[in-house]
Amino acid sequence: MRIFLVLSCRLLRSSLNLLLRDAGFSVVGEASSLAGISPSDAQQIDTIIIEKSIAGMLTHLRQQLTGSPKILVLAKSSDLEGITPDDMAVIDGLATLDFSAETLIEALRLIHAGERIFPRAVATGLSNSIAAVSFGDQILTPREMDIVSRLARGSSNKEIARDLGITESTVKVYLKSLLRKVRVKNRTQVAIWAVRHGLADQ
Repeated sequence: MRIFLVLSCRLLRSSLNLLLRDAGFSVVGEASSLAGISPSDAQQIDTIIIEKSIAGMLTHLRQQLTGSPKILVLAKSSDLEGITPDDMAVIDGLATLDFSAETLIEALRLIHAGERIFPRAVATGLSNSIAAVSFGDQILTPREMDIVSRLARGSSNKEIARDLGITESTVKVYLKSLLRKVRVKNRTQVAIWAVRHGLADQ
């Protein structure tokens, strides 16, 4: 994946550059504003990581870009209240600055695979079919959301498999991934985590 960084802080650009290269991504350029993306740069960009303060009105962001790169916006947690469904319709992901390095890398890979990533705080109302959701430092895909909500309601693996049209062994694979992601030891703790995050009624 070829990434272009548009961030106002030089230290943040340098740090992300190193992090992304170490993770196997290709950073094809960086700038402190959208004007820093040249036409030649634009032709080789798969994904732009842009700071919310630079992006401005997100609904107008696409019009300022050449081509159709994926867009991941970095925002402060305090910026989330101003994000609207119209804003989210034109970007592929929204990450807060308190994401860990591992979570940011996972978000980029999911975006590259066609998922859309939004914090739980702004994802209410989005279809699970189009958005993976981040809960602080954990990202759940739509299928994981389906499974964790059923765990929270007390469903067995057999019931989850039947409801979702998958095999019990597949449910177990997802459960193992969920245990790792939310850092708990068993399905009961996953269910408790889900209830705490309001997922029992999904």
